[in-house]
Amino acid sequence: MDLAGFSLLSLAFAMGVRHAFDADHLAAIIAMVSHNDVARKPWSTGLMWGAGHATALLIIGLVFINIDSEIPQWTSHLFEFGAATVVMFLGVRLFSRAFRADQIHLHTHSHGQQEHAHPHMHRTGHDQMANEEGQHAVHLQPYAVGVLHGLAGSAAMLLVLLSKVPDYRIAIAYVIVFSIGAAVAMVGMSVALAMPLLLDLGNRPAFSKIFRLLAGSASTAVGISLMGQVLIDAGIQFG
Repeated sequence: MDLAGFSLLSLAFAMGVRHAFDADHLAAIIAMVSHNDVARKPWSTGLMWGAGHATALLIIGLVFINIDSEIPQWTSHLFEFGAATVVMFLGVRLFSRAFRADQIHLHTHSHGQQEHAHPHMHRTGHDQMANEEGQHAVHLQPYAVGVLHGLAGSAAMLLVLLSKVPDYRIAIAYVIVFSIGAAVAMVGMSVALAMPLLLDLGNRPAFSKIFRLLAGSASTAVGISLMGQVLIDAGIQFG
């Protein structure tokens, strides 16, 4: 590989890392790693997001780069709105689960002839069932979100630029390295964002609950903001 090729691929990796820090990506990943099912292994969430993101970029890259065409702007707006909606949904779901995660029960027992009642926190049966079911979807959800993010936003615009590259093999290599950079960054961010929960390990339920409430609120706010921005952009474009 010559110096020009190495520089191009280095740029691709750096751009992929930068792309992972987009607001919608951060909001989605913190909502997913804050969920009970994945809080203890957040690296897998980032890795599967990266795999989904790469899948989408490679598929649409092979299609649009080879046919020398551009992605219709209305399609880009549609996927951006869908990604923002998913971010909002993840935030609302996390916020609601943080409120109903635990239930207080009074247990009575006796010491001799005296009876005492003590409050205890137990996860509800509904949430236990949801967590068991969630184990089967722990990889599917971040992968699907990654696919949607790969179809939307600045990553899709990247493919528009690459469609002008004369050698499609260079363009595909750029997409691959770009995707690797995004995946590496997302794995690191997943672990970093979940670190408060990893350090707590359920020892302080109040802390975990507050953390999830804040994460859910932030993700919901980002999702709503991005939905509004997409609608404004689409209105300006099509109006």
